[in-house]
Amino acid sequence: MQKIRDFIKTLSRYRSTKLVLDVRDTTFYIALSLVLTVAFLVRIFSARYGVFIDEFDPYFQYYATKVIVDGISKDGLQGLFSFFNHHIDLTWYPYGVDMGSTYFPGVPYIGAFTYLFLKAIGLNVSLYMVAVYLPVLFGIFSTLLVYKIALRITGSRYIGLFSALFYTLAPSTILRSDLGWYDTDGLGMPFLLLSIYLFMKSIDSPRVYNKAIYAFFGGISAGILGATWGIHQYIYILVAVFTIMIIILNIEIPNYEATYFPFVTAAFIILTSVPVNDYSYIFGVPGLAQYLAMTLLILRNFVDLSLFTKHVSRIMGIGSFLGVLALISISVLPDLGLPPRQLIVLLPFMREAFVVATTVQEQLRASFFTYFRDLHILTPFVIGGFYLVLKKWREPKYLLLLLIVTTSLYASSTFVRLTILFNAFAIIMAALAFSRLTNFFIDRIDVEKSQFRMYTFSFIAIFIVLSSSLLYMYSIFPLSRTTVALLSHGTQFSQSPVSYDWLQALEWIKNNVGDDEVIASWWDYGYWISFIAGKRSLADNGTLNGTRIQELAKMFMSTDEKVALEALKKMNASYILIYIGTVPLNQDNIDAVFLAGTGEDGKFIAIAKIAGVNRSIFINEADPQAPRLTDAFWNTFLGKLIPYEFQTKQNVGTFTIDVYRYSPKYPEVGSQEAENSPLVLVFRSTDPAPGEVVIYKINYEVLDED
Repeated sequence: MQKIRDFIKTLSRYRSTKLVLDVRDTTFYIALSLVLTVAFLVRIFSARYGVFIDEFDPYFQYYATKVIVDGISKDGLQGLFSFFNHHIDLTWYPYGVDMGSTYFPGVPYIGAFTYLFLKAIGLNVSLYMVAVYLPVLFGIFSTLLVYKIALRITGSRYIGLFSALFYTLAPSTILRSDLGWYDTDGLGMPFLLLSIYLFMKSIDSPRVYNKAIYAFFGGISAGILGATWGIHQYIYILVAVFTIMIIILNIEIPNYEATYFPFVTAAFIILTSVPVNDYSYIFGVPGLAQYLAMTLLILRNFVDLSLFTKHVSRIMGIGSFLGVLALISISVLPDLGLPPRQLIVLLPFMREAFVVATTVQEQLRASFFTYFRDLHILTPFVIGGFYLVLKKWREPKYLLLLLIVTTSLYASSTFVRLTILFNAFAIIMAALAFSRLTNFFIDRIDVEKSQFRMYTFSFIAIFIVLSSSLLYMYSIFPLSRTTVALLSHGTQFSQSPVSYDWLQALEWIKNNVGDDEVIASWWDYGYWISFIAGKRSLADNGTLNGTRIQELAKMFMSTDEKVALEALKKMNASYILIYIGTVPLNQDNIDAVFLAGTGEDGKFIAIAKIAGVNRSIFINEADPQAPRLTDAFWNTFLGKLIPYEFQTKQNVGTFTIDVYRYSPKYPEVGSQEAENSPLVLVFRSTDPAPGEVVIYKINYEVLDED
């Protein structure tokens, strides 16, 4: 009976206890959950068009992942090294590519280990689905890390939520982390953010042991980044520059050596173990930057460097001297561990020396519109946030933020792909300014009298903002890339949002082209030809061989058909493929089209630049009544390959367009003329949606007779 009485007393005590609910924490966790939910939803939005691995490069990553998985399945633990021992003979015929010494292993190994882990715990998933959905999960992780970095810098969960929300909704961020984007930046961005976060956390930690641990794992993250994405040199050099700056500016960070050396050591060991990185971290620019930082860090323990750095003029003088010295070294010795892409970022005036790299869309210069598209209404707040951060530049975390924003702005202005890095930290600056503005008004509210009302309002406001943002993204960002099925979102000339021309073409190639035959095309389609259709190609999206790409460009731009065919013969090509940005003006008649410029009908500008041909002669800008493409274009070999000719001009809404009709210059397969023609049109895709793939068979017997 006594036990029963004690139990009743216990229940009565629990019943009399009031449940205390922390409204602030509840609101925060709901808001964070909503932000992560939005991050997930906007990244799987393109699934309504079909679940595909997206774009071009991710198909190589999937191919490499399959090599690892098959190697482990066949050879066990020895198969772990299959990536580094594999030679690809499908691409860059006849040379092929040694995969391990040419490409980053990070994405394939992450995908392979994820797949094997899921299979080990009993989940029946395909490797393809892992490749499709893994970027979405990494995109969500990046969003969470932006929140953590903003919280670490500002100490405000409100600023962290604001930063995470607008980061995850930035178009450039979604582009590189949505469904099917199984590529280096999609999986590498979280490691970059994690390394920066752990580096900051190490700086702030009061205990030496904690500093070393956080820095060590931050270095490991930077090392994994170095095995995954070509931006790895940025984070390595960033740490060196930050170290140099705190010494020159005489900013004291307690026990900074416990942060610097574990971070750099862990990163260095992994980075130098990746074959594609070569010796750049020992003899190249990243290594030289680190040697200078290390020397100054050790030297300040024996010499009072403040004698040289206490005056602004001296600081500026030293900084200018080091900067000029670095630029001269890089300019005179371009082989110091920096490939063309990194050289273009550091030295924009050298762009024209690397003509192939500067014609790749993701390596173009960023315009103001590019930044405004991502930041939009936050643009003025970024400027305000920059001012607020500049006022606190002597605090290490704000100095690091300032350094990241300025350097990433410089880099992305030359290399548009890097806007994803700039946006993450520019948005944190914008959140800081927005928080300062809202606090100005909130501080004038009597919190004690309106606490519940303010919490309720905050929750409703967060919900409205998130819902509106989601609807906004659904309305303006239905899809912005082309997948293997060319999942274009259509134009005013087409009612169909999906084009299956490439699926038709790749299926035809797979079934009709021999394994020993070679397909010539512009390099954009090399990965698809090699890794989807499984046939040999002359060039691919890795743009590894600039000489081969220039040979293809000259072949396309040649005005002498025989010279172009001789070039194809020299490269041992059996077929030649082109893609045209045709938009049928009538769904029932695909032979009357508008050329939208999304295929070789637009890429000829870059092709001509690489071939060294004045591209202005191909475009009519003087006479609005004349066709846009001049006779000079149609007289090139590429012009002859496009099976259309100008018919008339037509007004469509407020635009005047050129209308073309189907009129092949070479005979179609099965016709009487085909036997005596050097080229025979053997395939033409038939999907009425935008885009068209055309394939010609090369008849060398006729060429030899001539």
